[in-house]
Amino acid sequence: MWLQCSFCKHNRAIALYSTINYTKGEFETDASKKSTVYQKQTNGSYLLVQANVSRKPLDHVPPVFGKTSLQYAGKMWSAEFFALYNGWKKLDKYNADGEDNAQYATADGMPGWATLNIRGSINIKQVAQLQLGVENLLDRNYRYFASGFSAPGRNFIAALRVNF
Repeated sequence: MWLQCSFCKHNRAIALYSTINYTKGEFETDASKKSTVYQKQTNGSYLLVQANVSRKPLDHVPPVFGKTSLQYAGKMWSAEFFALYNGWKKLDKYNADGEDNAQYATADGMPGWATLNIRGSINIKQVAQLQLGVENLLDRNYRYFASGFSAPGRNFIAALRVNF
């Protein structure tokens, strides 16, 4: 499922957008054969076990994720304040035989996260544009789903685009 909404537009210059992505999937297995699965324990943790199962989660299905932004677009300059977010993926939703990198998850799965970001640009005459931005304003430590690497901390972006 993919959803994009333009919640409001004011004077054609200010807009609020949100995009949310949700994916779900399972496949059926031969219940007489043993499969590797994550089984929830009574203490709330998960254990990798061999069990007879008739359904398993699909491999590499991300948790819900999205972006919400408030944008201003004028003749000479533009600005955007936006949040990127990713939901929690519980360990029992991982395919134990797949490539979801469960070894990087916590005992409860991959934690959800959100970042706040800002960027803008200003036109310099008609030949150039200066772009500036700051990503991950709160300097959060987070990891994209199925990635073996943490995402960058706070980072600053500057660019000058020149048209010839």
